Amino acid sequence: MADKVRVGIIGCGFIGVYHARAVQACARAELVAAADSGAAALERFSAQFPGVHTSARVEDLASMSELDGVAIGIPNAFHAPVALRMLKSGKHVLLEKPMAMNAREAEKIAGLARQKRLRLQIGHCWRYDTEVNYLKQVVQGRLPGQDCETKGYGIHMNWGPPAGSPGKPRPGRCFGRHGDPCHRHGFLPAGDPARFPCMPSSAPITAV
Repeated sequence: MADKVRVGIIGCGFIGVYHARAVQACARAELVAAADSGAAALERFSAQFPGVHTSARVEDLASMSELDGVAIGIPNAFHAPVALRMLKSGKHVLLEKPMAMNAREAEKIAGLARQKRLRLQIGHCWRYDTEVNYLKQVVQGRLPGQDCETKGYGIHMNWGPPAGSPGKPRPGRCFGRHGDPCHRHGFLPAGDPARFPCMPSSAPITAV
């Protein structure tokens, strides 16, 4: 491997751009290439990251011998096939959550990474947080404490899917319910506190 880890981005949308910025901010990494099936996404990415090789074909990145690893941020249904293709070509993989559509796909990805002796990491962004690691130690019995089950509710200000004019975010709050089997999201209009439809009536959302 070269002095710098040479990274490719697969999926040039919102999360792909975040990964690209992170690569450029790391002194030990180099942003080399990106792939996306959408011409508009590639054009925006090229404008933001000039000099980076771009392609509409994932296969082009798989065949690049000068590429050490890829960050994959594409629709969930394509996580497994694209991750497997990259691992087969000898690339380390950072794969956005969810890892796969089911346990069988996830086991296949993990098994191939072990077989090829490649790094595989899933983008669960809280796993290194101090608070999360403290709770992990409590649950594992390394620290005194009593186990309990909790649900967390988070509100992100001024974030949401495009609405109205193209590319203009909808003013409001993104509400995420953590702890459910599925990670539910909904969008609330900015302004007064409101109740979210999928929540029990006893759990109001308070504006912050």
